[in-house]
Amino acid sequence: NWIDITSTGTRLILKDDACTYEVPLGFQFRFYGITVDQTYICSNGFITFSVPDSYFADPPIPNPNPPNDRIVGLALDLNPAISGGVYFLSQPQTTPRRFIVSWVGVYQAYTTKPQTFQIVLEQNASREDGRILIEYRTLTGVTSALVGIENSTGSSGLAYPGPLGNNLVVAFLPPTDAALPPDRLAVASTVLAPTNAAQGDGNVPMLALDFTTPTNWVDVTAVRVTLSGLGANPGDVPRATLWLETNGDGTFTPGPDTFLVWAAFSGTPAAASLNLPSSLRVAVGTPRRVYVAFDIASTARVNDWIGARLDSASSVFVVYPDTVNSSGFPIDSYRAGVRTRIVASSDTLSMSAPTSLLSATIAQWDTDRPLLSLRFSANRNSVDLAGIHVPIQGTAVAGDFWAMKALLDTNRDGNYTPDVDAVLAIAVATGSPPEALLSFNLTVLAGSPVTLLIVFDVSPTAVPGHTMSVSLSPSD
Repeated sequence: NWIDITSTGTRLILKDDACTYEVPLGFQFRFYGITVDQTYICSNGFITFSVPDSYFADPPIPNPNPPNDRIVGLALDLNPAISGGVYFLSQPQTTPRRFIVSWVGVYQAYTTKPQTFQIVLEQNASREDGRILIEYRTLTGVTSALVGIENSTGSSGLAYPGPLGNNLVVAFLPPTDAALPPDRLAVASTVLAPTNAAQGDGNVPMLALDFTTPTNWVDVTAVRVTLSGLGANPGDVPRATLWLETNGDGTFTPGPDTFLVWAAFSGTPAAASLNLPSSLRVAVGTPRRVYVAFDIASTARVNDWIGARLDSASSVFVVYPDTVNSSGFPIDSYRAGVRTRIVASSDTLSMSAPTSLLSATIAQWDTDRPLLSLRFSANRNSVDLAGIHVPIQGTAVAGDFWAMKALLDTNRDGNYTPDVDAVLAIAVATGSPPEALLSFNLTVLAGSPVTLLIVFDVSPTAVPGHTMSVSLSPSD
């Protein structure tokens, strides 16, 4: 807990890159087996128990180079002469006895980034080495820096390897002292499961899991998901996937959100163990959201009901000794009014926005003038494309065109390449306004999008000054 000493402590007059003379602790404190009763406080985020021969705290720990005999709270170039202040307070009457040094709102040099943190020394009643707590109230633009302790010769030391953040406490404890209690992960959930999921659907969102911790950090290593639902079986859902919220919109969007891992369902009841390739760190003040999604088999039984379930806190795995809070479990997307039914598949063809290839001007007798590039994809299985209707807008008339052609972009470059791209259909423009129906048979497979090119020949009697454009709709 942060100890505010700005009104009870002594404010030091410290220049940039400076240290104080001896400051009494008010009691005896053991540090690396040596009893000390005074310290030197330095502007650049550290204290030392020996006369400082360097004002900078950033040599790695341990290191024989000066300064040694030090406790480093935040090894940055800090300048209390510009902003904020450095305070100290001795509390010899408390249990345990404490000595506190606080850097409050001190700017990092050459910036306007205030940093607020403190070093707390706690006397050990057993006369062993004392406890050292480094507390970070608010850090600005800092997620890592040298933090640690080192003996008087630099031969022994301990550096904190983790990330830094607001409301974080780093404790250095003597080997005989009791360990701090483990951190706990809290898991909140939101059901995302749709009412229906079709055979062959992929990345069907089922659950959003929000991870938080009130202290320090917890590393998540795996999530175990059970397949729930009336009549559900592993053949309905071959695998589950886990995604990390990345783009900050709070909604599941494959692509912008980061894919983490997939796992197959197996066993009875069917479960999938989603083991992360690397642990996901959840730090205090930095919540993380992950999404559980299902892939539905193309042979899934129609009218089966499915859900995603986390049976208990043990369904979320974290690095020991940290634990998971059991509150809110079990988590299940299958419940009254919120459940997912498998329905028969419906293969759908999608067309991305057409790309115009039309030149600003064209001439009579021109042949194979590129008009449009059309990209088609199937959501599952396959879709048979039977043709394209090309409506022509503008002042052009049917007699301006000799022929319309549909070609398959064989070399997949998005451009018309004569004698390479395959002709699928040729049609004559008719009517007013003119239109052409290009009929062909082309199968579009899921996962294998195709690009079609529309080109045309200009009539030798085309009227100069006529204009043309094309706008397609799904009905075309």
